[in-house]
Amino acid sequence: MNIIIKTGFETITHNISFQPRTEIKGNKLVLAEQVRNVEELRHNGQSYLIRAHVIRQTSATLTPYKTILNINGARVVTGVKCDCVCNQSGKCKHVSALISYVNNTTSLAKTSNEQQWGKPSIRQFVQNKYSKGRYFEDMFLPVAKKKCSLVRPVTYCELAQESSLKQVLEAGEQSKHVTDIKEVLAKVLNEVESNLEQEDCVECLNTFFILRTEHES
Repeated sequence: MNIIIKTGFETITHNISFQPRTEIKGNKLVLAEQVRNVEELRHNGQSYLIRAHVIRQTSATLTPYKTILNINGARVVTGVKCDCVCNQSGKCKHVSALISYVNNTTSLAKTSNEQQWGKPSIRQFVQNKYSKGRYFEDMFLPVAKKKCSLVRPVTYCELAQESSLKQVLEAGEQSKHVTDIKEVLAKVLNEVESNLEQEDCVECLNTFFILRTEHES
């Protein structure tokens, strides 16, 4: 009877001499969740093969590598196979990644009946993880522009009586009136003085001095 196990893998051992950098790269593949569809095949209660798909790092949209581990009854790796071009020696990072995945503590802690529904396929996983960029206008909805309210001019007479602004504006208005009056008087006095220079008029002279005295006061 043939059985396929997809979770809760038992630890395996091997005699493969991986380069330190290869094992590091293999662990990174596991952490990046690029080891997918891991299955252990059993015949008459004895495991003999573990297989998986490993997503390519350089070309994630291409067909994943098929990686296989042959194991014996003692769960020792007796042979390996991988579609990648670097596996001529049987020591590629994909083989190391599959061994690391099987021996991972998270994998060992899983139940024998792993939930499969809702789990993304390799194609969906790659599209979500390595999706192409989008334009900003597609990522963010346009924000409605706020309408600017019209500003109505307000005179100081419309302000509240206790308003400090109203008091300042009133004082400024009064000062402006005083200035205007002084300018008019100065203009009149200048005209009178000019006339006095042309005419010898006692009455005009008296008027001039009276206005001048009031203006200076």
